[in-house]
Amino acid sequence: MSTDKNNVTVRIMERDFNVKCPADKVHELHKAAKYLDGKIRDMRTSDKVLNLDSLMVITALNITHELMSQRKHNQSYMDTMSTQILGLQEDIEAALAAEG
Repeated sequence: MSTDKNNVTVRIMERDFNVKCPADKVHELHKAAKYLDGKIRDMRTSDKVLNLDSLMVITALNITHELMSQRKHNQSYMDTMSTQILGLQEDIEAALAAEG
């Protein structure tokens, strides 16, 4: 991974933002900016919020909530899988011990 950072301009809601970004992450940054721009536009049409700063903060909070919910879901899934794997390991060890 490159540690050299480029100044990259992303456009969100007709405003340009300069962001330092590693060269190998520029494409991901542009995708993230496009996603954020779309979410802000969706929020603007659904809530009729006119203040752009408020709209950006509300959208950022919604995206953060989505991220936190997904992380919680992933952790729950990992916990379930770990429990099932441990159970399988115990079954295998018991079967091997019974054969021996």
